[in-house]
Amino acid sequence: MEKIFTLRRASPQDAPILARIAGEAYSPYIPLMGKEPAPMGADYAGHIAQDTCFVAVLSEQVAAFAVLIQKPDGWWLETIATDPKYQRGGAGAALLARCGRFLRAEGASSYQLYTNEVMSGPYGWYLRCGFVETRRGTQDGFARIFMAKDLAQG
Repeated sequence: MEKIFTLRRASPQDAPILARIAGEAYSPYIPLMGKEPAPMGADYAGHIAQDTCFVAVLSEQVAAFAVLIQKPDGWWLETIATDPKYQRGGAGAALLARCGRFLRAEGASSYQLYTNEVMSGPYGWYLRCGFVETRRGTQDGFARIFMAKDLAQG
């Protein structure tokens, strides 16, 4: 059953929670990748201070988060992660919808992301959410799939 999440901007106090969620959400991929996925080592305090970070809250608990970064080539969904106990409950979809509203208000027509080739579950989810694959390549030692979403499509 899908839950109703409260969405808000992340605060500095959320940084350790985001790091914990990233660790729990991404750690199952370590054996497949042979190393920690990039979001596990991210500076979430820095992201909160410099970028656009949203959290999904349920019963006063941060259940998921998304980090948007504006780069010279446009907006990127740098990370989206859900606490495993809240996965498949609608938090990720709610965050993507919030990101879309924010980006449209910023005048963006699309945004991009990358995922790892071994992350077949997230890759399929991104496709279902309207992202399309644009290319594959190695970046920072990771085999990545690059994707984009046209905001006019929802």
